[in-house]
Amino acid sequence: GRDLRDGFRIQASLRTVSRNWGGDKVQHYRWAERGKWYCSNLCAADRAVRDWDEAVMKLNRLIHRRDQQVGRRQVRMGVDPIETADLIDLRVWSHEGAYMRANDEGEAALPFRPLASTDLSAGFSFDGFGLLIRTQERPLGSVPERGANVAREIRD
Repeated sequence: GRDLRDGFRIQASLRTVSRNWGGDKVQHYRWAERGKWYCSNLCAADRAVRDWDEAVMKLNRLIHRRDQQVGRRQVRMGVDPIETADLIDLRVWSHEGAYMRANDEGEAALPFRPLASTDLSAGFSFDGFGLLIRTQERPLGSVPERGANVAREIRD
C-alpha cells in the first residue's frame, strides 16, 4: 500500500518537473531514485522557479556556497549534487534578486547572476545542462580557499 502510494507521488512530482524543466533532466539526474521527500521538494522548487536556466543559475550559487562553507556537508560526486536543502532554498529564492538565507548570519547574499568558470574551486565544472558538479574529490584534510581565509581571520 504505502510503497505503491509513494511510487505514484514520485511519478506525479516528476511529471510536473518534466513539463517545466524537461524529461531529459529527470532522466539524466536520476531523480526518481532519490525518494518521495526529495521528489516532493524538487516539484515544489520547480513550481516556484519554472525556467531551467534560472533554476540552474540559482542551484549553482547554492551548491557553490555549500562547497565554500566550512563545516557544511561536502558536495558529493556524481551526476546529481543537488541536496534537499538546495531545493528548499531554491523554492524560497523565487524572486529575481540577491538571496540571503535566513540562518546565514555573516554570510554574503548570493547574487542573481551566473557563476563564471573562474569562480569554481578545483575539482568542479559544469555538466551538459549547466549544473555545477564535483568532478574530483577534495584531498582529505583540505578546505576550500575561502574556508582557509575565514579560519585565519578567526584566529587573528
